Amino acid sequence: MAPSGVFRLLVAEYDGRILAGGIFHFLVEIADLVYNGSDESYLDLRPNQAVYWKAVQLCIGGGYPYLDFALGKVVGSLAEFKAGWTAEPAPRFRYTYPAGASASQGDGEDGGAPAGMGLFERLATEQHPLLTRSWKALRWRSPA
Repeated sequence: MAPSGVFRLLVAEYDGRILAGGIFHFLVEIADLVYNGSDESYLDLRPNQAVYWKAVQLCIGGGYPYLDFALGKVVGSLAEFKAGWTAEPAPRFRYTYPAGASASQGDGEDGGAPAGMGLFERLATEQHPLLTRSWKALRWRSPA
């Protein structure tokens, strides 16, 4: 977010319509994909490739040697897409809040937040109705 440029929203547009977008976190030497989405009815125009191409350009121009393509399965179409950009599987680390909480504590099915979930999801499910609605709308679209 301006002015630091640590968080950046990149979008691919066509005829004034946003077809795909991604939020990237640029810090130290890594650009990390935080969230992304696309309109499936326009995938033939390859809007995701445009978003990633811009991210690659920003990495090169800003001196970021690494671009993290985010969590995903190591087989399947998403893995193939990432491999097309020379992405390789790497170990993931999960930080939980509060410290020491396990992702397996609580299931969230009753509306309560699991103890180990991310802070954004905790806020969305416990405190803010607008975030709750937004989070539920986004969750079903996230990659498996």
